[in-house]
Amino acid sequence: MQGLKTVIFQQSYKILRFLWFFYQVVLGICFFSLLALVLWVAHELKIFEIYKLRSQPPLTTPFMEQVRKQGLNPQYEWISLNKIPNRWLDIILVAEDAKFFMHQGFDLEEIQYSIVANYQRGRAFRGASTISQQVAKNLFLSPEKTLIRKAKEALYTLQLEHLLGKRRILELYINIAQTGPEQFGVAQGAKYHFKKPVHKLSDEQWLSLISVFPSPKKWSPKKPVRAYLRHKQRVLRNARAYAGFLREMAADTAAARAKVLELERQSAWEALDTHPATDVYNDSTLSTGQSDSLAPVNTLEPIPSAQELENTTPTTVP
Repeated sequence: MQGLKTVIFQQSYKILRFLWFFYQVVLGICFFSLLALVLWVAHELKIFEIYKLRSQPPLTTPFMEQVRKQGLNPQYEWISLNKIPNRWLDIILVAEDAKFFMHQGFDLEEIQYSIVANYQRGRAFRGASTISQQVAKNLFLSPEKTLIRKAKEALYTLQLEHLLGKRRILELYINIAQTGPEQFGVAQGAKYHFKKPVHKLSDEQWLSLISVFPSPKKWSPKKPVRAYLRHKQRVLRNARAYAGFLREMAADTAAARAKVLELERQSAWEALDTHPATDVYNDSTLSTGQSDSLAPVNTLEPIPSAQELENTTPTTVP
């Protein structure tokens, strides 16, 4: 009887050991499967690549590699955003994405306008891509226009906004945007078009350089075509309107700060919340889109696509 109990105990022990081993194997498979899934998702979303961009400039882009496949040598030079005057950055914003600091990667209002305008004309007339979307496309995607590519672009845009922030995205944009045949970045574009470093450009030359962005392979300040001149004139008008808008904001800010100083002198600390001072160039304020004073940005002229500009034949060039 005792021997039978011993045998039953030994068999039960073996079964329990097997079940425990099986449990550990299944648990290990689940763990490594989950880890592999997380790593795959991180790879597909380019999380590691985007995180590296916080401190390192990209070595190349798919658009540069496409130039290499054609047997050509892409020219690319990096320049810090701090070396670009604010008034020049304003020109980039009004030319490419006036509400860049107000949205979270997507300009939903502009998308709505674009859908209506393109439907009415039956062709691409008004683009809706933000600077963040263009950076996502230039860094990780090909020029092809498919729904899958647009879906990936949206995912990468969200990651850029979350991991990098506005100033870094803008810095990436001015450095990887194509500015001429085989030329990438404003620093290289300045050398190609004007034979001088970017910091030695005049305001007029900077405007001319930024105006080639919609069609950098076809447009050139040296041989300006009608579509290029029309786009440049539209950007100039928007830049002037935007500058006036910023001056109004600065005046409002100065008035708000004066009010704060007055309240401080009166020791009326409880009233500060109703008269906050804002900073015109404060990213956190602009990115929330909560300021009603930013509405004039919506009055800037829409920027048509390069194709529409080239297909339109006005009687006179502005």
